[in-house]
Amino acid sequence: MREIKKDIEQLEEAYHQLSKRTPTGARLALLLLDNLAELFMYKKVRLIFAHDSQFEPSLPPKYPIDKREKILKHFNEKVNFLVSETQDIERDEGEVIKIGHQIRNEAYHKGVLREEIILSVATIYFEILCKLLPRLWVGSFSYSHLEEVTTFLQRYGIPSFMINDQVLTEICNRLIEGRTCPLNELCETLSEDLLRRIDETVEGLEYLSSNTNPPSAPDECLRKLQFTPMFLSNYKFANTDEGFREFIRTWDELLNKYKPPVTMGRIERWKGRASELKSEIKPGSAMRKFASLDRELLPIETMVGDAIFQFDEEVNAEIHHQKGG
Repeated sequence: MREIKKDIEQLEEAYHQLSKRTPTGARLALLLLDNLAELFMYKKVRLIFAHDSQFEPSLPPKYPIDKREKILKHFNEKVNFLVSETQDIERDEGEVIKIGHQIRNEAYHKGVLREEIILSVATIYFEILCKLLPRLWVGSFSYSHLEEVTTFLQRYGIPSFMINDQVLTEICNRLIEGRTCPLNELCETLSEDLLRRIDETVEGLEYLSSNTNPPSAPDECLRKLQFTPMFLSNYKFANTDEGFREFIRTWDELLNKYKPPVTMGRIERWKGRASELKSEIKPGSAMRKFASLDRELLPIETMVGDAIFQFDEEVNAEIHHQKGG
């Protein structure tokens, strides 16, 4: 009773954080949910491996030691195992869990906020985890005091003195009733986030290109932004006059030949992919496609943002200098 009560209360706390409908509340909910998901999967996988080992050494195990260690160690490996090997998790549910885990890691380890999408992502994660709890729960339903169980279940309007899979399902269904994210809302949120960021990146390129001397096209600005870090990381020159001349000659020669991986045409195609997210019919598929496009966009978005920051700093420094500061 103690373990299942603790897990349900953690799920309830995630519900309360989501009810605030704030990015901070959603972020805290995501941390709680992701922790529960990993614990549920870890216990389920360990149980499966324990059953697999009970006939050793008379029979070889289905899952060798190295595979077990890899699955138990890595979050996504546990998801993939419970999707493909045991079907305890549906494939689309698995996609939601993996992308939710990725966004949780960004928030926890890197401070990436994702304020535009975090509430929708955390809410759909909550909904999926509520559905998975009865399937993934591993543990004893035993208890020492019937009154304790009865009192606990009265909070959910369930007239029972015992907890089993059916009661767990009823509890989770009551929680889901008050906190869901409609598919169209999720898809709209993911799509609009990408479209906004793509537009801001294009505007940034237009801003940078119009402020070069002489002004250049955004495509050329984008090409140089991608060329510069590649060139500087691969070529070194002596700190002499001849080294400087060699730097210029090599720069001009290689820049003229450089074919950038991302062009304005490709960015325009990103907009098409972002818009198509609105018509996705499964949450996991929508989140997977969002994450795929996000991985392509993020390096360019960051590169353009850094270039704008550096340019503005140089302009401010020049203004300060001209004022005699």
